[in-house]
Order: sequence, then structure tokens, then C-alpha cells
Amino acid sequence: MNFSRALQRGFTLPELLVAGALVGVMIVVAALLAHPRDYSPEKRNAERWAAISLQMQVMKAYASKEGALPEVISGEQRLIGSEEGMVDLCPALVPGYMKELPYDPSVGAMLAEATCLEDDVRYITGFTIKKAADNSVTIAAPAAEGGEEISLTRQF
Repeated sequence: MNFSRALQRGFTLPELLVAGALVGVMIVVAALLAHPRDYSPEKRNAERWAAISLQMQVMKAYASKEGALPEVISGEQRLIGSEEGMVDLCPALVPGYMKELPYDPSVGAMLAEATCLEDDVRYITGFTIKKAADNSVTIAAPAAEGGEEISLTRQF
């Protein structure tokens, strides 16, 4: 019996590398199956509902503390953003009432890598806002998907 040959049992380096690679691939596949990236319209619409709900809560806090809604909100439904003709809520709400303005998951975008309070930063949230004569505010997500209408109206 040859004892030196018996002591050399085991796996070779290439076998270990192949086995390690297979285990790695299986871990990646399992992780993707367990937490798939869900970019469904339903998920984006849920994000929109959450965003306009947050904005309404912030409006309530602002109106309670300041005694009125931000003056920039008018009776005409307009986009929330910093471009001409839009409602710029950033100076009134950020950072005193919220860390940053929420953006629509599909169409809202910061056009610069900075907060909306910094000079020359342009932004468009993708949401609209309107104040009615009875002092109620409607915030809507016009880019809602799947035929869903997303808007909230609250009396102030």
C-alpha cells in the first residue's frame, strides 16, 4: 500500500475555483429572486401617493405654524418646480419643514446635484399644486400610470 498517494487526496485548485464560481452564481441568482427590482406601475403609483401625502402633511404643518399657506400657491394648477410659471415651494418648505421636496419616480428630476436651496439650482418635482377659493389645496401626480388618478385635496 502506498501511503504517500493516500495522503494526497483532495481537490485541485481548478476544481475549487469552479466550485466557488458556481456557488457565487447561485448566491446572486437567489438574491435576485428573493428581492427582484420591481419597477412596476403599481409601485411607482404607491410612491406617488406617499409623496403627495407627505406634501399635504408638510402643508398642514406650514399653515399651522405660519398662519397661512405659502403665497406662491395660486388658483391655477401648476407644476411644483423652479422654472418660470411653476410653483417654487423650496424656499418656504426646505429645510424648515422637510429635508427635500419629493419627486415623481418617473418624471420628477433634479437638474443639478444640489439641494433646491443652493443658487442656480433648477428642479421640477413632477407634481402639481392648486389652491381653491375656499382655501383648500389639491396636490396631484399627473404622470400616474395605469389610468389611476392620484390627487389629494385638503381644506386649510
